[in-house]
Amino acid sequence: MMSTKRPPWWQGAALPVVVACLLFTQSLSGDFTFDDRAAVKENRDVVQAGAPWKQLLGDDFWGGRADLELSNKSYRCAYVHSMHTAYSLGSGSRREVLTLEARC
Repeated sequence: MMSTKRPPWWQGAALPVVVACLLFTQSLSGDFTFDDRAAVKENRDVVQAGAPWKQLLGDDFWGGRADLELSNKSYRCAYVHSMHTAYSLGSGSRREVLTLEARC
């Protein structure tokens, strides 16, 4: 009987990761789309220089006040702060924001 040797676990995971990275890099040259505009480009917590922490902690993910009835109550202040930092350090392009976000 022949023994079959199984490849290391990482070899099975490598191909999907490489394909996903190759496909994702194609999108880096594009502009913000769909909800990226509202979450980044039009979000005062992200684009306003020196946005105070008190404002950031009281706003939802989209930059609206979380205590309002129309707010969807999505609360991700650490993520919004990291987007604000990334936006402040660069020119605000999608590539720069995503590159800085990947490093966090």
